Amino acid sequence: ARAGLDFVVERDLILGNIDTGPNPSRGQTTFSYSLSQDAVSVRLEIYSVEGRLIATLGKDRSQRNHNRIDWDGKDDRDG
Repeated sequence: ARAGLDFVVERDLILGNIDTGPNPSRGQTTFSYSLSQDAVSVRLEIYSVEGRLIATLGKDRSQRNHNRIDWDGKDDRDG
């Protein structure tokens, strides 16, 4: 099985300093990242190694520099 990260960003936006912790995680985890400029919205989609969408997380606004999105580790199908 293979896992990876794919990023889609708008023109002139640089995404950097991507990290997650704890890794590996069996529950709550935090995704942290930096942006080169403010963003109107950020969406993070989490997939299983089989390619099934597990969760969709987002922020209405992300500021330049350091940001974070917390995830409870639960599948969206679990409610």
